Amino acid sequence: YGETFYRLAAERVDDDTARKLLLDLADYEVLHEQTFREMKEAFAAPPDPESSYDLDDTAGQYLQAMANGVVFDVDGDPGARLSGNETVDDFLRMALQMEQSSIAFYTGIQRAMPRSWGPEKVEAIIDEEMSHVVYISHELAKRHGAKA
Repeated sequence: YGETFYRLAAERVDDDTARKLLLDLADYEVLHEQTFREMKEAFAAPPDPESSYDLDDTAGQYLQAMANGVVFDVDGDPGARLSGNETVDDFLRMALQMEQSSIAFYTGIQRAMPRSWGPEKVEAIIDEEMSHVVYISHELAKRHGAKA
């Protein structure tokens, strides 16, 4: 979903800097999806009983909420969010919101998953998403002559 949204947005902006930012974000989404697919395979394996395990199955429920579109509407049409009248700032604000939602999602997953499932991979994604928030925020600030 994120990759498609960012590519659609990039097609609709005439600002080269913003277009590059949006295309970079799309590329990162591809990498995150690959990492997440690998993690799903790890989720299929039973956790190490000696690691901290989520006895209430919070991680499983959270993943199910994601799969059902509660956290991310992965089956939705990213183009449906767009009216066709968006400005570069509108696209950047939408991107900022998506990145912030991603941080919340991955933080929830990381906190709920057993150590044997590799939470350091999720931490790397969170760090990257946080850098995206900074990058987008700086671009918005530059566009308005403010310091980020």
